[in-house]
Amino acid sequence: MAVTNDGSIYFVSGDYYPDVNIDTKPSFSSNSIIELIKKDLDTIQNLKIDNPELFIFPEGLNSEIKFRIVYVTTVRADKPLTALKYTIDANNGEVLSKDELINKISGTGKVYETNPTTPPLFLTTVSASLCAPRTAGYIRSMYQPGASGWSTVRMTAQTGLWAKTACH
Repeated sequence: MAVTNDGSIYFVSGDYYPDVNIDTKPSFSSNSIIELIKKDLDTIQNLKIDNPELFIFPEGLNSEIKFRIVYVTTVRADKPLTALKYTIDANNGEVLSKDELINKISGTGKVYETNPTTPPLFLTTVSASLCAPRTAGYIRSMYQPGASGWSTVRMTAQTGLWAKTACH
């Protein structure tokens, strides 16, 4: 949807359903939905749950579409690192979807010294893991030799949002 500075809508994109006939009064309150999520994620501490918002959810294809009233909310936690988007039926509490919003990335690669050495000098092989939101971006790493001969690698995800360097 595109809106002008004065608040007028001048462009809308998406599916159009002309005859939506559904009761928009939910059987479950938003607080009940929050409690349902807490019960679903009972092993995760310090949950941060956004206020659930009501939506009309089309389900099915073409002439077989039925509508549900649903709550949609995002849940986050630091330990373990969690970010989930829940879609829950507002009349029966059924979890319609629980989508992970974080990529967990692990890999092994070779570290080479960059300029001024040509060709690059091979330094070591490293393994690392990190977590990053599901957005476009790239991973950058830095090799730092340790005083005791051990090496450390610092990796960060550059996505424009945030990055965690460890998956708990």
